[in-house]
Amino acid sequence: MGKSLHAKLTTTAGRIILAVYTALILLMGAATFMQQAHGASYAAQHVYGTAWFSALWGILLLLSLYIITVRARMWKQFPLFLLHLALAVILLGAGVTHFTSHEGTIHLRAGNSTDRYATADGSVEHLPFTLRLDSFRTVYYPGTNTPADFVSHLHDATVSMNHPLRREGYRFYQAGFDPDGQGARLSVTYDPWGTPLTYFGYALLALSMIWVSLRPSARKHRHQGAKALLLMVFLLSAPAVQARSIPSVSADKAEQAARMPVVWNGRVAPFNTLARDVVQKVYGRTSYKGLRAEQVVLGWAARPEVWKDEPMIRVKDRALRRQLGLSEGNYATMAALFTPDGRYRLEGLPPDKAVRELDEQVGLLLMLANGTLVQPATEADISPARIEAELLYNAIPFTKTGFMASLTLGLLLLLFPRVRRFAPTFGLLLLLYLLCGYALRWYIGGRIPLSNGSETMQFLALCALAASMHRRLGGITPALPPLVGGFALLVSWLGERSPQVTSLVPVLNSPLLSLHVSIIMVAYALLALSAAGSLAALFRPTLRQPLLERGTRLLRPAVFLLAAGIFLGAVWANVSWGSYWSWDPKETWALITLMVYAVPLHTASLPALRRPLVYHCYQLFAFLTLLMTYFGVNYFLGGMHSYA
Repeated sequence: MGKSLHAKLTTTAGRIILAVYTALILLMGAATFMQQAHGASYAAQHVYGTAWFSALWGILLLLSLYIITVRARMWKQFPLFLLHLALAVILLGAGVTHFTSHEGTIHLRAGNSTDRYATADGSVEHLPFTLRLDSFRTVYYPGTNTPADFVSHLHDATVSMNHPLRREGYRFYQAGFDPDGQGARLSVTYDPWGTPLTYFGYALLALSMIWVSLRPSARKHRHQGAKALLLMVFLLSAPAVQARSIPSVSADKAEQAARMPVVWNGRVAPFNTLARDVVQKVYGRTSYKGLRAEQVVLGWAARPEVWKDEPMIRVKDRALRRQLGLSEGNYATMAALFTPDGRYRLEGLPPDKAVRELDEQVGLLLMLANGTLVQPATEADISPARIEAELLYNAIPFTKTGFMASLTLGLLLLLFPRVRRFAPTFGLLLLLYLLCGYALRWYIGGRIPLSNGSETMQFLALCALAASMHRRLGGITPALPPLVGGFALLVSWLGERSPQVTSLVPVLNSPLLSLHVSIIMVAYALLALSAAGSLAALFRPTLRQPLLERGTRLLRPAVFLLAAGIFLGAVWANVSWGSYWSWDPKETWALITLMVYAVPLHTASLPALRRPLVYHCYQLFAFLTLLMTYFGVNYFLGGMHSYA
């Protein structure tokens, strides 16, 4: 009787856990759209900050502890027990932070002292010590007016971006400054118990994931792959056109001007980069009627009254072209965008995406015409070696040729099995080629290229192609890594149609950024491989079982890496602005993705996922949450991570 009651209790607990787990995922997803529609405070008031939302997490925590200790007796498998215990500690630490911490801001003027700060609700709290600001200064990147750091010099300490001041349980972060440069605003966080407990949970999680990964059963099945039936090679070509007589400089002078250092996008770069970016942005290509980019830009700057009649402003939106009455196909002249009396024809139009893009294109040309776009720099601000490296990077279309070669290789491996014996050689050559481009970008920018969507997709492609070097992963699905890498590079190429290698904003100038993004992108690469295999399984029933087995072996390291990347991001956020979790849409969807992908790791409790068709359908559904995290948040929700 006792055993029967115990079995009923544990079964009921399991069902409640599944219901609460699902409800939390749905609630968090809905709350991100509430933030977009009504603002962050609305979502905090109606979801994140409510007692019932905290209660759901509390129920999940308590019942999970009951299951792993009583029902599953997981403590007999100590590494797995430690892993689940670490997650419980992290959740407990978050709860402690939520209920016991408080935040505020403090405003300091040079030469003044204070021991008070304002909390979020408008009240005033006292510090157990006094802070005095001696001075504030902005540090710039060499040769530019782009801020590299903001530094508040206190009487006995300094506070700058990613370098907070810690004192008696309080942490102070650089949050802003006065327009006259004589004052600074610091954010204040007091969380003496929640943060240490959460960090202890992170340490336990790292230890347990390593321990689980090193077990014999894990080593035996590590790095197995899945097979995809993805097809397509996207090849682009443009017919050459003959140049007519348009006033500009000669090709020789343009070649000389290409190396001239200028300030562009917050850094010092060769004039070639500025010219290519401007012409690509305005015209959609890096040359115009046989003229190289430098000739176009210098011609515009010297003779705008002639160039204004050139149909070179690309208007992609068909409705906008009709609205403006443009008759030059997809292109407009500068003159056509102004009325005879000089009125700008975009004035008064709804500022949608198409109008904003066209206005930006016109703005670039107007700045060229009035001489404010090109700002010369000194040769001391950039080394000759870096100039030559950037010219080389600009000359070789690494991303475009990379996605063409990668997709072609993947398609050949799919269609012609005999080619597979050459797959490692071809894959290695392609990987080395792309690594050269990535290394050049790293050298040019002076930082690891992981600060925007285009760069992270390049890193994902490198991870996918590197995976093809593993004999067992490549052996079962040799076409899969180059196909996934090729599509990642295609997305990157579409995003870098106007190539930029910009300086990092101060908050992103942290080594934790590189670790956070690179680990997550490796996880995404593995999950993309798994999803591609599940897609193949839908069309090839005979492959469903072997792809299920290999997909589950890819899943654990992918989920572990995703968890590590997310929690490293939390540490970075805590170092940068004093809060390791703020329910930003990107953070929330990353957590949703982690929770969704963690479900298939529990097939012992969810026998339906042992069926191949169910498993593969679930994997494709899970991949949709990953796509929402990576792309959807940027396009539909925004937030602090919208630069990513």
